[in-house]
Amino acid sequence: MGDVTRGLASELLTACLEYLDLSDVIAASHVSRFWRECALAFPTLWTRVTIDKAFSTCAHILHMAISRAGQLPVDLEYGRVPVEFEYPKPSRNVSGTAADAVARYMYRFRTFKWTHEVSALDLSRPAPLMREFVCGAGICAIPSDFLGGAVGRLRTLHIGNAVFPDSCPALETVVDLRVWWPDGLRCEPRFDHLFELFPRLELLNLRLTWVDRDGMPAGPAPRTLKSVKLTTYKNCDFGELYERWGLESTPDVHLTNQVEQAWTMAPVLAGALELSVIYAHVDYLSQSRIIARLPCARRRSVVCDDLMQVVDIDEVLSGVLADDAARLAHLQTLVIPIGVLTLLVPRWPCLARLTVHIFETIAWRFEDATEPAERFQWNRMDCLRAVHALTHLALCVHQDYEREIPPTLQDALELRQYLITLSACTPAEVLVYGFPDEVVKELLPREADNPRVLFILGHLDSG
Repeated sequence: MGDVTRGLASELLTACLEYLDLSDVIAASHVSRFWRECALAFPTLWTRVTIDKAFSTCAHILHMAISRAGQLPVDLEYGRVPVEFEYPKPSRNVSGTAADAVARYMYRFRTFKWTHEVSALDLSRPAPLMREFVCGAGICAIPSDFLGGAVGRLRTLHIGNAVFPDSCPALETVVDLRVWWPDGLRCEPRFDHLFELFPRLELLNLRLTWVDRDGMPAGPAPRTLKSVKLTTYKNCDFGELYERWGLESTPDVHLTNQVEQAWTMAPVLAGALELSVIYAHVDYLSQSRIIARLPCARRRSVVCDDLMQVVDIDEVLSGVLADDAARLAHLQTLVIPIGVLTLLVPRWPCLARLTVHIFETIAWRFEDATEPAERFQWNRMDCLRAVHALTHLALCVHQDYEREIPPTLQDALELRQYLITLSACTPAEVLVYGFPDEVVKELLPREADNPRVLFILGHLDSG
């Protein structure tokens, strides 16, 4: 049987081959003479070099791909590239032959993604075409003559554990930086002058472990910043850091740390129009997520991990937010747990839109409690009597994520009856989420009620 693909235009066959990895392109080039002619006639097929095979063949594959790519820039991916800050464990060190081949062709690489030990590589080789450098394994010590020691085209730098020099011209053009503080390193990684090394940053993703204030990057941050993502494992005063870096005009700021004590978020949340405080369970860890939407499409997000270690979560978060009343004078929409609600809502009597997340009481969860406890303390919403401008009120009832006992019809009837006692301060309709489908179907809205309580199928998205 003849080769049916001989009737295809070479451009069409090549377009199909572009979907293949390099190893498959090599295999395809041996299918027939026609396929080989097409593969060798189009250099773009050889510009994406992905190598995750035995190290002994790395140099040979790289030589072949570079020779067939003509004068086009090459994108190299060596090993498995991690997602975010996943920390891969290389199976073996890179052979000298492979490292020599990579060093030889550094000037041809446009993107460089490397997930094995980087110490064997000569990072001072000139790379005038380099736009993206990713290294996810081991300690990556950036030399002062990184990529030839000259200002080039580097835009993206993602490295797992970094040590920086006092100066480095090649870093001046970087706009996207993702970096991890190196653990257990005796020398100083020089994060304190990060903003001097990267004066044009637009995206910053920084993970710092046990770093004191003096080890943090000194401010102010570049005014070009559009997004900041900062994660620390040590209790950190984000409010002080936020002001020191001057992040007021940065469109998106995301902060994550463990909460051990209250710290003021006033600078971070100042001017918020919408504020959400949500409890969540992620990978068996308890979190609180505080999300604020500010004027000019700015967004602030603060994630507090390991809340299971905090005795009174509501009290800690209330302390964190306590100083924000004056700076949140224009707050229009609030999404908040009921425990924080009782402490904070009286500060904003002109609030227009409110969503309350109601959780089971801790005492109710213990079967051996000496006295029966209320599952949901509806009367904690008595504080709403101090709010006089509500136009929207939504309630979301949450069951315990471990016991998984859904709220009952009796719970729903008690809630509806309680809301009627708040008719003077609630809007005409109150939306209630979180009850099982069979309960919602039993409770049709009663037109004569004030307020009219609407039990809605499904769960309210907590944002």
